[in-house]
Amino acid sequence: MPPPFHVDLRTVWRFRNAGQSDLDLTLLDLLDAIEQSGKLTVAARAALISHRHAWNLIEKWSEFFGASRHDRARARHAAQSAAPPWDDLL
Repeated sequence: MPPPFHVDLRTVWRFRNAGQSDLDLTLLDLLDAIEQSGKLTVAARAALISHRHAWNLIEKWSEFFGASRHDRARARHAAQSAAPPWDDLL
């Protein structure tokens, strides 16, 4: 006889910085989709967000984790000209 219920445990990640509210965890889905597809446009569609929102999330999280403006500009250039270097965020 099967049990009368099913238990599904999931980890909840919360990232906060002093004075900031929780960051949008959609980025984790976006990064997973980038790894799968290799393209930000495809990944944004898979994460159910716009391409613009995907870039905004990347910018926001980069600032949160302390990436310099120079590093973010390099990442943006690399993503536009070749495969995106998002593995560093995983």
